[in-house]
Amino acid sequence: MFTGITLKNYKSLFDFSADFTKGRVGTKNMILIYGENGIGKSCFVDAFYTLHQLLFTRTIREKFSSISDNETTSFMKKYLGDRYDIIDIINENKSIGSTENMIMQFDFILGDKKGTYIVETNDEKLLYERLDFAINKNLVNIFELSSDNRKVTPTLFADEEYSDYMIDNILKYWGKHTFLSLLNFELEDKNNEYINNQFSKYLMQILKFFNTVSVRVKRGNWGETGLFGTSSNILKKLEYGIVKISDEKRIDDTEKLLSCYLSLLNSDVKRAYYKREYLDNEIKYQLYLEKRIYDRIVNIDFKKESTGNQNLLYLLPFFISALEGNVIVIDEFDNGIHDLLTEKLILELFDVIGFKGQAIITTHNTRLMESDISKDLMFVLQYENSKKVLKPFNEIIKIQKNNNVRKIYCSGDLGGIPDVDLTGMNKLLDKLNRDI
Repeated sequence: MFTGITLKNYKSLFDFSADFTKGRVGTKNMILIYGENGIGKSCFVDAFYTLHQLLFTRTIREKFSSISDNETTSFMKKYLGDRYDIIDIINENKSIGSTENMIMQFDFILGDKKGTYIVETNDEKLLYERLDFAINKNLVNIFELSSDNRKVTPTLFADEEYSDYMIDNILKYWGKHTFLSLLNFELEDKNNEYINNQFSKYLMQILKFFNTVSVRVKRGNWGETGLFGTSSNILKKLEYGIVKISDEKRIDDTEKLLSCYLSLLNSDVKRAYYKREYLDNEIKYQLYLEKRIYDRIVNIDFKKESTGNQNLLYLLPFFISALEGNVIVIDEFDNGIHDLLTEKLILELFDVIGFKGQAIITTHNTRLMESDISKDLMFVLQYENSKKVLKPFNEIIKIQKNNNVRKIYCSGDLGGIPDVDLTGMNKLLDKLNRDI
C-alpha cells in the first residue's frame, strides 16, 4: 500500500506532499479524494501513471527497436502517446516554466515493512534515483544512483557475477532509464527461473508491488490506464480483440463474469456475450449485450452503450485487481455513473477489500460522506496559504459522530468546493446580444 507521496515541480503540483497515515486509521486500504474542479486531482492521480511509465522505458524502447514495420511503430507510438523515453516523460510532466528539478517520492508499506522510492530529473534526463526498504526491521538503502554515485546493496542479487553485470547496465543505460526499468527489462528478457535465482526475495516483492499498480486518469474526454495486475484467465481487452483459438476458454470465462457483473448493475441486462469470428488460428471477438427494452429482448453492440455502462466495464479490471490484493488508483471514479450506484460500488469495495488491496479514488459523490466509511479515509485537496495540500477531513475540522459531514462539506467548512459567483450571467447574455 502507498502511505504517502511527495511531488516537486510536477504538473500543477509545484510543492506537494500527502501523508495517507494521518488520523485514527493508520495505513488506509481506501482513500477518497474530494476537491473542486481544476485543483489538481487528476495531476495527483497522473503521478502514479508517471511512476508506471518510469518503470518500463527500457522494455518499451527495446520493443520499438525490434520492430521494422513503420506502420506498427506508428500505431504503438499513438497507443503509448509517444511517451516511452525519459525526455518524453519529463516534457509532459515537469511543471511549465519551472527552472528547478522535478522530484517524485512514493512512500509505501509491504506487510509491515516500509519503503521509499525517489526519482529526480532536470529538463533532459534522470539525475537521481533511490530506493529504501526495511529488509528486516530497519530501513536499508537498497540503491542510490546519480551521475557520480552508484551505490547498490550487495544483497540485491544472488552472486557477484550477476551484480557486476547489472552495474555494467547502470553505466550503459542509467540516466535515460531508471534502475527499476533496467530490472523490469531483465524480468521480461530472462528465464523466470534464472531471475528468481538471481533477484533477492525483497527485490521481487518490491517489483511486483509497483508493477501491479493499476491507474486510470481522466484527461479531457479520454481515459488512460496503466498496468492491470489481474488474473490471466480473463481477457485483457474486454470490449473487443483477437486471441488465439487455444485461448478460447478465456473468452468463455470472461463472458460468464461480464454477464454476472453487468446484470447485477443493470436490471435491463439479461446477459453479456461475445460474437466470435474464427480466422485461421485466431478468434476475433466483440462484446454484445442482450437487454430487455420495454417488452422486447434486443441484442446491442456494447460500443453503442451509454457512457455510464462503458465506464462500469472499464472499471471491472480495477475491482478484480484490488480484490486480488493490488493497488488501484482511479480518477473520476463516478464519471457517468448514478450517485446511488457509485455509493454502492464503493461501499462494496470497502467491505470486501479488507486489508488485501488499496483503492485511491477521486470523486465528487458527496453521498459517501453520509455512509459508514470512516471520515479518516476521506481527504480534500485544496489551497492553504497559496499551497495545495491534501488533508483528511478529521484534520481540518473535528467531526463528531452525529455530525452531518456532507452538510459541513457543502457549507465550505472543509474547503474543496467551487467558489464561483454566477450572479453576473445576465451581463454575459447582455454582452452576447450587444455583440450580435
